[in-house]
Amino acid sequence: TGTSPGNGATVKVLPSSVRITFSEPIGSVTSVRLKDAKGRDHVATAGLDPRNAARVVARTTRPVAGTYVCTWSIVSDDGHRETGTFRFRVRK
Repeated sequence: TGTSPGNGATVKVLPSSVRITFSEPIGSVTSVRLKDAKGRDHVATAGLDPRNAARVVARTTRPVAGTYVCTWSIVSDDGHRETGTFRFRVRK
């Protein structure tokens, strides 16, 4: 599983979307949350990338500097559930 921004990365601005890419196509997206240090969620929408069935795209809102934690949950194409977390920082 790969993420953009990468786990532990520092970026200049909050990207307009975060992406989670899997090695195989996934069945569905259960949830994606992108929380700042105050617990506010910055995901406007989340779903499968229409151009890549192995990628989840979450559009972001309200950019602020600080540390973000992204938690996600999907159902794989073969029916089992997968979850994960990654962190990144937006410079002040």
